[in-house]
Formats: sequence, structure tokens, C-alpha cells
Amino acid sequence: MLRAHSRLLEQVMLAGDLLLVAGCWLLAYYIRFYVAGPPSRHGIPFLQPYLLMLLPILVVWGIAFRAFGLYRPRRIGSRLSEMAGIGKASTVGALVLVSVMTFFFREYDYSRVVIVYFWVLSIASVSFARYAFREGLRVARRRGYNQRYALVVGGGDLAAGVTWVASPTCARCWMPTRWITSSSPSLTRTMAGWGGFSKPSGTSP
Repeated sequence: MLRAHSRLLEQVMLAGDLLLVAGCWLLAYYIRFYVAGPPSRHGIPFLQPYLLMLLPILVVWGIAFRAFGLYRPRRIGSRLSEMAGIGKASTVGALVLVSVMTFFFREYDYSRVVIVYFWVLSIASVSFARYAFREGLRVARRRGYNQRYALVVGGGDLAAGVTWVASPTCARCWMPTRWITSSSPSLTRTMAGWGGFSKPSGTSP
């Protein structure tokens, strides 16, 4: 069940990322020729050659994003490391895109400025979307959704420390809902508000 949920979430994230990348390519074309320039000496080119590049772009960026592990679970990963991965994947994708243009689309003259705009836009938009997505997941976990559960076996300060690290007020990754322990005031105070049961006295661990 967890694997199926993870795969579904991965596919949703991939589809969203590729939609953003495709939109950034078209937006880069518009900005280059209609907004920021610089002015083209040969006039505004037709949009069709740029539309033809959408399929190679989606394939290349999809492979690059997966190759750099952007769809691995990141419940405790830093935002900076994820942004760095997006930057690396987009840079590799842009280099491959230039090679594809050179060897397979020689009959078309693509603007290098469009490629630069596209590279910057793709990194910025995907990074922002990932940030918003992660924040949405954190909000959902605070409300009890999208959590994994743990059984704490033990007692004393060690069990209390493990429970605190996994508590919903910290990383919000694991929710200890049951624990097996002898009577332990410190652990009982830490686990206040969560379900659990104590090990009967006189029994083995």
C-alpha cells in the first residue's frame, strides 16, 4: 500500500514537473521575441520549430530528473539539496538539448537566448513548485495525513528520546501511535496524548 502510494505520488510529481518545463520553454520563446529581447536581426521566427522541440525536452528532462534522484522520498531532506539537484538536472538537460538541436534539427535556427531563458525559468519554476508541494505535505502531516506509523518497544530515557525525535512537533515523518514499556514517568509524559500500553510487570521483554 505504501509503495503504491509512493509510486502514485512520484508520477504526479513527474507529470507536474514536465508540465512546468514545457510551459517554461514556450514562455522563454515569448519573453525572447515579444518582451525582453534582444531584438532579432531576422525578425520573429515561427513558433512551430519550437513546438517540435517539446517532445525531446520532455524526454530529456524526465530522464534527467529521475537520474538525479528528484523523486526519492525527502521527508527529512533539505530544500537546498533538492534545489541543487534540480539545478544540476536542468543544466545537464540544457546541454543535451543543445546537442539534440545540433545533430537532429539542423534545418532550424534556434535562439541561444531562448535556451538560456528556458534554463533559468525551468530551475526557478520547478524549485518553487517543489517548495510549495513540500510545504503542502507538511501541512497535511500536521493534520494527520500522509504519515507513517511506528511501534516503540522499550522504556526509560532511550525510549523517551526516540519518541521525541519521531514526534509530530519535530520532523513530522513518523507518528509513534503505540509503545510497549514498563511504567516510565518520563516516557509517559512524553507520550501524553498518544495511544499505548505498558508491558505487564514480571514478563520478559
